[in-house]
Amino acid sequence: MKNRREKWTDEDHHLLKKIVLEHVQLGATKTAAFKKAAALLGRTPAACSHRWNHVLCKEEKTSSTPTAQLKLPAPEKSAPPAPDPLTLDTVVQYLQTLAQEESHAALAEEHKKLKAEHVALKNKAAALKKLYNEKKEQNQKLTRQYETIARILSETESLLGEHIAH
Repeated sequence: MKNRREKWTDEDHHLLKKIVLEHVQLGATKTAAFKKAAALLGRTPAACSHRWNHVLCKEEKTSSTPTAQLKLPAPEKSAPPAPDPLTLDTVVQYLQTLAQEESHAALAEEHKKLKAEHVALKNKAAALKKLYNEKKEQNQKLTRQYETIARILSETESLLGEHIAH
């Protein structure tokens, strides 16, 4: 999308007039003229059309020379026409590059988020492993205490059983 400029200069007006009159003289459409002018002036074809129809045509009607009678100098035939700086291929290439850059930026952002998530999950896994080892050690300690108490009770029963038998 083209950047919007607030004010039209006299040079802009002159170039727009020249392009539109050139196209009309050559039998081309005003729409094509507005597209060409838009590319050169950095504006939209709609802005060029509006400027032509609502400002420049009114100026021409109030001046002494009507638009249809304005004559442009014949284009020089010795110099080849300058290549149009804005072609469909360059626009497509620009858009593809832009899409790739946006895609790359999105992938880089996703990669950054995934790395952060990976670090967080590694930390959580380490904390859970530590907790597991603590609980395992606590369980082993309780099991040893239980076995000790069970052995003591068993020995006590045997001693009591022998003592009663005598």
